[in-house]
Amino acid sequence: MANVFKYKVTSERTQCVIKSDWIFISVMKTALICFFALVHLNAARSEGYCNLYHGKICEKYVDHTKYIWYNNSGGYENEQITTALWDEMISTFEEPCRSAAEKMLCVYAFPECNVSSPLPLCYEDCIAVKHLFCYKEWAVLEDKKTNGIFIKSRGHFRLPDCNILPKYREAPKTASVCTYAGLTEMKDTEVTHDCIKGNGRYYQGKVNISKEGIPCQRWDSQSPQAHNSPPDVFMELKNAENYCRNAGGEEKRPWCFTTNPGIRWQHCEIPRCLNSTLEDNDQPGIKMKEYLSPTFIIIISCLGLSTIVIFLLLVLLCHRLYKRRLLGYNAPTNAE
Repeated sequence: MANVFKYKVTSERTQCVIKSDWIFISVMKTALICFFALVHLNAARSEGYCNLYHGKICEKYVDHTKYIWYNNSGGYENEQITTALWDEMISTFEEPCRSAAEKMLCVYAFPECNVSSPLPLCYEDCIAVKHLFCYKEWAVLEDKKTNGIFIKSRGHFRLPDCNILPKYREAPKTASVCTYAGLTEMKDTEVTHDCIKGNGRYYQGKVNISKEGIPCQRWDSQSPQAHNSPPDVFMELKNAENYCRNAGGEEKRPWCFTTNPGIRWQHCEIPRCLNSTLEDNDQPGIKMKEYLSPTFIIIISCLGLSTIVIFLLLVLLCHRLYKRRLLGYNAPTNAE
């Protein structure tokens, strides 16, 4: 039996193995193919590489089972910039902007991997943040950018241009074109038709008059109320006609633009579901670990140290005053 010649080349996730009892030239030809494959892989690695996320700042938003794109800093640089932006910018935002901005920033900083390149943000998520969740905050950032004022900790991060981003819902099912944050998704388990849960974001019923009985304007109409929000990227608005909706959960309950030119919009009267309260909204709960950031720990440590120092100084002061009183005490001359 002819001896089996083995030629094996490996590089992390790429492996070429040749097992053949053919002539030597055939083996060398296959080995050459493997060589060029590894050259291509190493060229791609010069820009970055794919790996699982092991950071802290975005652990709530990044899927730990998917490979993400790292530049050659190994993710350290993006982790540091994201943490700094969290403290300098996002911590000043209010809901619903804060949660949406946190998630989009994490997806921007740690995008999913596509062979040897990062997948960009999705159009739907970007539009949702720009035109609904954070429309005020986004406008302020753009205004500052126009005036040459930038966030100090932004590093190489830039405010995205939503219009040039690929659309998640127009991509083929067999291929990913962007890193989807899911900010516009419909939660089927939360959908209601006759009542509302929490703020009624997923209400899909057919009430189409406002609380004062004014007929609602169609969402795809610009008359009599012209509008650009909420954007049509939200699944809650699919086939919504003129029904009351709360796309993105921006209001406390479903609402609509009215057909009365003098009244722009109003909430709708829809009963609340049993065992549901206003607090049952779509915003994620606050977790204690969010407060255990390095900055927070340093602040608490400094406060604790300051308290101990002040306490010790007070004790020392009291002791010195007590000693002075003893030394300055003179007994009466007629004392026995």
